[in-house]
Amino acid sequence: MRSVVIGMSRQAREGASREELEAVAEAAQRAWPVAGDPKP
Repeated sequence: MRSVVIGMSRQAREGASREELEAVAEAAQRAWPVAGDPKP
């Protein structure tokens, strides 16, 4: 997660839009495991 936040920070400094940053956040959330889900 830290890597995602650092990457988003760099993108924001370089001019990424809010929509672009939200897309990154949404993708990271989809990839995060959910408690109780069996491992694939």
